[in-house]
Amino acid sequence: MDFNNQKARKEIVQDLSQLEKQRKVVVEETRKWVREWNAEQREMVFWILEEEIRDDNLLLSTKKKLSLPKVKTSEIETGEDNG
Repeated sequence: MDFNNQKARKEIVQDLSQLEKQRKVVVEETRKWVREWNAEQREMVFWILEEEIRDDNLLLSTKKKLSLPKVKTSEIETGEDNG
């Protein structure tokens, strides 16, 4: 590995480390904020998040079911399936 690649790799690792530190701070701040809510508020937000996740999962599974088959460029050009 040449010097430029080593330097780039080191910068990427530092950036990722910094992002991880920022993520931890945001998670902790969010936890503190949520702890200020009463039980009813937490339950309502939890219910909304469950719905959103379920909807996202349904959307992802629907996209997978409706995805078009991959077509080789040779099939497009000739209209034949060679294999």
